[in-house]
Amino acid sequence: LQPDHAVKHHFIKLCSTSRASIPPPSGLFDKHQQLASRFRDRARFLQANFIER
Repeated sequence: LQPDHAVKHHFIKLCSTSRASIPPPSGLFDKHQQLASRFRDRARFLQANFIER
């Protein structure tokens, strides 16, 4: 679970910095949105597995 925590930390940092700066071009933003949703799905999946155990 350590690597995931590191990724999560980086992701949160990335989100906060990107929100503060100028919004990226639409193509890049779409990619970012895809990554965000995939990350949320992964987080939900990990949470579900953790609760089951």
